[in-house]
Amino acid sequence: MSTVKKFGAWNIVANQLKKQSIHIKVAVDKGFTKVALTGERIVLEHIQNQDLDWEPLQETYREKKRKQAYSDSIYVKTGSYFNEIKGWHDRKRVYVGIPKGAINSDGNSLETIGQTLEYGSNKLNIPPRPLMEPSMEETKAEAHKIMKAVLKEVLGL
Repeated sequence: MSTVKKFGAWNIVANQLKKQSIHIKVAVDKGFTKVALTGERIVLEHIQNQDLDWEPLQETYREKKRKQAYSDSIYVKTGSYFNEIKGWHDRKRVYVGIPKGAINSDGNSLETIGQTLEYGSNKLNIPPRPLMEPSMEETKAEAHKIMKAVLKEVLGL
């Protein structure tokens, strides 16, 4: 059996790798934060601009919202849903959406409202109005650019 002898300044190399590892972790964290905020911005802009080619609200429902002094925009009634949309990460994944447990002023789950709007409901006669899925596709495209730039910066490329 042969043995391999180390030679050279391995302790210096090990320290440099540890430092680089810390810089990479910080860069990834920074990148994830940027991606989360980008996703949040994209979702909010789609709600503001009403530009995802959704089926219009039924006129009777639109009128009901107007009479109650609510917004007649899709995904907006009182602003609760819009105001709760957040982007965050857990150092492994990026999330954009409604945090668990968020409710509107009527006590209804905003997560459930979002799912109903995203996928529709035959029972409630609500057509699907996809928001999160198309927004996440856009965010993915931006995420690649953001992470590439952040890693290039930390690696000095």
